[in-house]
Amino acid sequence: MSVLLSAGAAYADSEKAVDFDRIPDKAKAFLQEHFPSGRVSYAKQETDFPELTYEVMMTDGLYVEFDRHGEWMEIECRYGTLPVSLVPEVIFRYAETHCPGQEFRKISRTKKFYEVKFKSGMDLRFDRHFNFIGADD
Repeated sequence: MSVLLSAGAAYADSEKAVDFDRIPDKAKAFLQEHFPSGRVSYAKQETDFPELTYEVMMTDGLYVEFDRHGEWMEIECRYGTLPVSLVPEVIFRYAETHCPGQEFRKISRTKKFYEVKFKSGMDLRFDRHFNFIGADD
């Protein structure tokens, strides 16, 4: 019984490098549309049973995590700023009003919330309906 449980645990949590061609087409189209000049440094597939995600790192420090269907879950520009076209309009307007002059570095979304991080380190969190939840310095 313990052998079966440990084999299941090993299978349940794994990551492996994959060719860029193996990530979902929707993810490839997203990267081509929003970062057309980006070059892929690596791509990997991560299984954390039952979730399957893909991570792509570009040579310029852009990191994007996608779900199994190719929908982005997290986008981080480690050495630059996030294109504001990727920030939902409601969040962008809130930031412009309450945090003027801040540059976006990261955005993530789950089934429950959106979170943006500025280059200054400040975070803003919104629920799935874009209602402001809170900020963290």
